[in-house]
Amino acid sequence: LSCWRGRNLSIGGKVTLINSVLSSLPLYLFSFFKAPKVVIKELTQIQRDFLWGSHEEERKICWVSWEDICKPKKEGGLGVKNLEVFNISLLAKWKWRCIHDHNALWRDLLAFRYGNLIAKQTCSLDRSWGTKDSIWWRDLMLLEKDLSQNQNFFQRAVSCDVGDGQSILFWYNKWLGSEPLKDAFPELFAISSQQLVSVGNAGSWRRDQWTWGLTWKRQLNPNEEESLHSLETILVDVHLVAESHDRWKWSLHNSKLFTVSSCYSFAMSLVNQTQMNSDILDILSIVWKVPVPSKVALFCWRLLLDRLPTKDNLIRRNVVINNSRCSLCDSCDENVVHLFFHCDFSNCIWKEVLSWIGIVDVIAVGGVQHFWEYDRLLKYNTSRNKVPFMFWLATLWIIWQVRNNSIFKEEEKDIPK
Repeated sequence: LSCWRGRNLSIGGKVTLINSVLSSLPLYLFSFFKAPKVVIKELTQIQRDFLWGSHEEERKICWVSWEDICKPKKEGGLGVKNLEVFNISLLAKWKWRCIHDHNALWRDLLAFRYGNLIAKQTCSLDRSWGTKDSIWWRDLMLLEKDLSQNQNFFQRAVSCDVGDGQSILFWYNKWLGSEPLKDAFPELFAISSQQLVSVGNAGSWRRDQWTWGLTWKRQLNPNEEESLHSLETILVDVHLVAESHDRWKWSLHNSKLFTVSSCYSFAMSLVNQTQMNSDILDILSIVWKVPVPSKVALFCWRLLLDRLPTKDNLIRRNVVINNSRCSLCDSCDENVVHLFFHCDFSNCIWKEVLSWIGIVDVIAVGGVQHFWEYDRLLKYNTSRNKVPFMFWLATLWIIWQVRNNSIFKEEEKDIPK
């Protein structure tokens, strides 16, 4: 990137380059190794600097937090990969292969060295390691803790169809319902004398019929008897197949097989706790589908988030400017709502555009409300026709260009025809 200053790339082109190239460069290493946090931080800094145009000689303002930029577009971001979560998702594939690839030689080698792979990868029962264990194995065992408070994301996403029951832990694995039985029946788990038993060893075959044989540390009280009755009611529907392997499923994909993309989306949903305004998200869902240059769509994204370098935003970030008055009308302080919707000059442009497409009403509101009022006046079905919204985006873009030209090129403010 040292020779790619981005001078000839719009912000839309930079986002495309980051998604298609810069996020893919470390893909091979990320697929096998847990990257140190300092490496993740440096790679992210390179991407951030490239997006906003910063370099060694000059620092630029990062107008939107990187956390928001990494959110999916449907959540108000740009869908740029969060490298740490992406690294975790790529490594999670090895956890999946540990429980799914039964006939792989490398899996047999790991099982010989580290023990029960399924117990170690699908539940929090045994996450210990020895001093002679490999760094790769330690990283795999601690993978879920890298999402801070959102631990056990892999355990939450895997479930199992019972075969012979030999690889499924009766209490710890999610094989019957939406949660492990130790969480569904905590009072029974606490007094069970078979807490580590597998499903296949929690009973026995008698004349080709399976019979459950759960044992307890003491006599059950009435409440525990009631819980046991509920458990037995559920277990009635379980049918073990003596000659069939247990089948592990990835619940986040229709194929029931692990995919990095589904794992990444799930992990990001756990990391992203802040929600954007629903009205803005609804508008953005339309904006991303409108056939305009990516730089225009991203400009609108910044406008809706109030992250454009208007004078009020520059002052808020301690940038010294001559005055705070609107660059187009010089009558009010310049902010997003005034500049694009309430300024006298902008209103003249809106009147020209609205009259050209046959709207005689005046849209007196600004911001998000302006978009919905424009939509109402057009009476178009937004799911079928995106062309009218090209005019809305183009008008905002023209206003911004006129404003910038009046400041940086000292051009006269004429209403474009």
